[in-house]
Amino acid sequence: MKKVIGYYNEIEYEVFIIGESGLIKLLYNAGNSKLDSQQYVSAEDGIGLEKMKEYCEQTSKELAKENNLPFAGIEFEEYEYE
Repeated sequence: MKKVIGYYNEIEYEVFIIGESGLIKLLYNAGNSKLDSQQYVSAEDGIGLEKMKEYCEQTSKELAKENNLPFAGIEFEEYEYE
């Protein structure tokens, strides 16, 4: 069964559909900028981890509903700095 899951950290959050065979489709991603959700800024200048978690959960639930799929929750995923 397909499901919707979100992953978040202090820099970005992403929402995916995960299929039965493990196939993944990205539905949405957003950055942590206070001015534009499509921008990424340093963790110190961003909206904060708690707000990213809140937005990730809200968006994941909305996209699950829009796609008529179960919401499978959200998970913290450590950001890998380059």
